[in-house]
Amino acid sequence: MTTDLTYTERSAIADHQADAERFRRIEQLFAKFGQGSQTIEKSTIAAVNIARDIGLELQGIAGSEQLGFSFFKTHCEASLPFSFETAQRFVAVARKSPDKVTTMVEAAPVIQQVLFAANLLELPDKRDHPQISHDSTPVTFVFHTLGTAWERIENKMRDLPKWDELTRESVRHEIERFEKKAIELKAKL
Repeated sequence: MTTDLTYTERSAIADHQADAERFRRIEQLFAKFGQGSQTIEKSTIAAVNIARDIGLELQGIAGSEQLGFSFFKTHCEASLPFSFETAQRFVAVARKSPDKVTTMVEAAPVIQQVLFAANLLELPDKRDHPQISHDSTPVTFVFHTLGTAWERIENKMRDLPKWDELTRESVRHEIERFEKKAIELKAKL
């Protein structure tokens, strides 16, 4: 009977068989995907809870929900295997997750902080600016901090044509507030 089929009919049968094989392969891959997803879920929840616990311990050392740079440098830096920035991320996770997380929905708000703390993600600004040493002078600190802030602002301003008027007005207000603070700080020098 197959000899009576036209080329188009035989081609359609071959295509159908190939598609059936692809569907079987997709089903197998989807099963593996489900297993991998469960592993990701368990690992993510565990990592968030560990990061939260580290943050709580840091808050306990600081005696505050916040962790200041001076306090970290004086009391923590020599005893910890991570930077101030990483410590801040752990504290942020602790603040945003007052209770242990048990689901991905609960973990979602802090996953990015955990990925940064684990050095699995890096902010784009870090590659453009060398890290200043912790014993830098106040001039270097101010220069670096303001330079980084201005660069980030300029990068964000590239989206200016997309901003609505309310956003523009809010940004104008924040810049004016910054200008006022800068003048107050400059007067203290």
